[in-house]
Amino acid sequence: MAGYQQTLRRAELIKMTGITDFALSSCICTPLTSLAKNPDARVVPYDELYRSAISQCISTLPTVPDVVVSGLGGDELTMEASFAGSNDLGQGYDEPLVRAANLLIGGVPSFKSEINYGPMGSTALGTICRSDQFLTLGIWPKNPLTDPSIVRFSQLLPSSLKSGRMLNVLALTKIGLSDFFIMRRYKENFRVAFETDLRNFDVDAFFRDGYVEQFQLASIAALSIQHEKFVNDGRCDIPLMVFANISLLEKVLRRIKNRVNISTQNL
Repeated sequence: MAGYQQTLRRAELIKMTGITDFALSSCICTPLTSLAKNPDARVVPYDELYRSAISQCISTLPTVPDVVVSGLGGDELTMEASFAGSNDLGQGYDEPLVRAANLLIGGVPSFKSEINYGPMGSTALGTICRSDQFLTLGIWPKNPLTDPSIVRFSQLLPSSLKSGRMLNVLALTKIGLSDFFIMRRYKENFRVAFETDLRNFDVDAFFRDGYVEQFQLASIAALSIQHEKFVNDGRCDIPLMVFANISLLEKVLRRIKNRVNISTQNL
């Protein structure tokens, strides 16, 4: 139903704006299995979750655009508790993340973040790390919602405007979109595509003889048990993004090790 709802909402927006629409199946987005299939994937965390899908989206366009405008930063603008804070990890931390830390690394690390004013890390990294995909094709990427003035504005908004994405609701109402568009019944997000790919991801094979286990950064045995629970029961004891973060860490460590080996051989 979420897919059908999204199709209708998309059609309404396209009709109002008069833009040309190009649609691709969400099945092209394989954030985890693509890590195993592509040994030459880049080393940038947060980048590879969407990188292959973005490339395929660009390739479907009949002509290469001059500018690409993204919505990166929208969560920081319209949601509560979306800015990085300076609290100790574990204090006010989401219970599922604490549980994941206890299961995989034996406890919650104690350190403080120095960042207390900017957008959360995934947006900052996404803004910077995907730029090369567009720039190498002569496309100028613009991320207007990450502009410092917009970030400061969103920090000053009262919580009443961030609760339930109220700022979005008011803006969409103002431009005349229907109640069906604004008051959606079903969530439309990346979760279904991610969960489908996670079910097809061979955790044991990917991490075999890997550096996350070797450096004792996390327990892959515990991660494998959680993956088994998710595949069999549809749920597990850790946030699903933990699978992505640990997999990306493994990928980064392998690439660094390979580059060190190549550099050493060239000496």
